Amino acid sequence: MAKQCDVLILGAGPAGLTAGYKLAEAGVSICIVDKQEHVGGLAKTLRHGDCLLDIGPHILCSREYVYDFNPEMYTFIKALLQEDIYEYESEHRKYLESMQVGQVRYKYPVSIMNALINAGLGKSMHIGWDYLRAKSSKKSNSNDYETSLVSSLGQSLAELFLLNIGEKTWGVPCGAMSQDVAWRVGEFSMLDVFKKQFSTMIASLQKKGDPVNYPKHGIGEICDRLKQEIDAKNICDWFLSATPSNILVENGSVVSVDVVCSDGNVETIYPKHLISSIPMPYLLSAMRPFPPEDVQAAGQSLRCRCHICVYLVFSVDSILKEHCIYFADPKIPFSRMMEQKHYSDMMISDGKTVLAIEYFSWIEGGIWSMKDQELYDLTVEWLKRLSIIQNQDIIDYFINRETDAYPAYELGYRQHLEKVMSYLDGITNLDVIGRTGSFTYIGQYKAMQMGWDVVKNIKIKCGVL
Repeated sequence: MAKQCDVLILGAGPAGLTAGYKLAEAGVSICIVDKQEHVGGLAKTLRHGDCLLDIGPHILCSREYVYDFNPEMYTFIKALLQEDIYEYESEHRKYLESMQVGQVRYKYPVSIMNALINAGLGKSMHIGWDYLRAKSSKKSNSNDYETSLVSSLGQSLAELFLLNIGEKTWGVPCGAMSQDVAWRVGEFSMLDVFKKQFSTMIASLQKKGDPVNYPKHGIGEICDRLKQEIDAKNICDWFLSATPSNILVENGSVVSVDVVCSDGNVETIYPKHLISSIPMPYLLSAMRPFPPEDVQAAGQSLRCRCHICVYLVFSVDSILKEHCIYFADPKIPFSRMMEQKHYSDMMISDGKTVLAIEYFSWIEGGIWSMKDQELYDLTVEWLKRLSIIQNQDIIDYFINRETDAYPAYELGYRQHLEKVMSYLDGITNLDVIGRTGSFTYIGQYKAMQMGWDVVKNIKIKCGVL
């Protein structure tokens, strides 16, 4: 079967759906393809029994804070969700994170007073000395992540908070990662730490909540609402549980895309414009004719980390005092844990709570290859060893696995990315957006902004807008 549309969108995550929303709003005919049954990508909300569960924490900041903030997207999301969002600041609620190092939990992001008190006098003096030494040393020309952190914080503080957790997240030593990772976790300096500490102290004295928002029914509510708004325009054909193949390119333009549907049937779509938010290697491998070998090799070098989340359901109301805990110790196999109920109590029923324990892995071997029961046993063993759980009853569990979750900024990645983008830029009616689509380690605000902006930039010569 054949179908024509103005714009074909590959991927129904925040970036793709935001683009779809803006196109549908403009009266443009669209088709949206996604490999999963439900929209949202990593920003979807899972349902397990009577529990609503997100794939890791996705807080939305309402002003400049520690994490991503985008005023245009914040205003848009507020209008989209209307009353279905918790505003921590107006409700005088705190957002609590910590990082466990050994048996000690430090406030996270870094609180200097908390770090110095927990570290003890001897280590605190060592932290201060390392910091002064780093600042007085000649700036290194190295472009790796480890050198960037050490020159900003000193060796001791960098190791205490970020180097170990970075290696667990990325699967390679921080010295093998590009310094470009630093912009995602924040520009660090001791002055920044003191400024944040002062702001936190003032907010505490004023009994203010933190500038954090969270959808009452989970982060997936945003993508669900976007889909509803698109559907209301009656201008979109959806292909879910479907994969694109045979992207035919002729004379520097996408002509057609074959879509393999869940029932095995193939639908050929003829779009005037193609927007892709699927991982770059998948996009390149589907192109016909195949891109040049050096472009394909560059695409395959752009690796992504996989994400595994083990959800444990307990027959108690609460377990943690924090929303989220990071685990820097390399011996501990998981990297982060959240208690969903603390984000929104409308997602978990009374008398229950759910811990979501996150692992990061390459798709080859290791944690990814473990069976569900093995992952469950490993997780429970470590939670007991860390005294996080004792005799609380685990009444259920399940595991969610996501490939291509985190673009890995390994040294040299930029050259590979530039080679791929140089080739893709030669295709006049193609745009790439989103975290994995553009191989850019961004949060939800920036991903949505990319979808928003690409609609403005689609060339009039394509005859779309």
